[in-house]
Amino acid sequence: MSSQIEDQCKDSYLQLEIARRGELDVTKWLAWFLGCLGRAIDSSDDLLAPVLNKARICR
Repeated sequence: MSSQIEDQCKDSYLQLEIARRGELDVTKWLAWFLGCLGRAIDSSDDLLAPVLNKARICR
């Protein structure tokens, strides 16, 4: 998750700033965060798939 946020650092700060300056409605920030979490899960799936496949073959 941290690497995904790091990849989108500027957008992360922008979303936090928007939530902080507004009426403290964190809905947009939460939607951004959940999207970021989803992308982090997807990228970890892509990263781990070859490792898990190799582990299955080596059994």
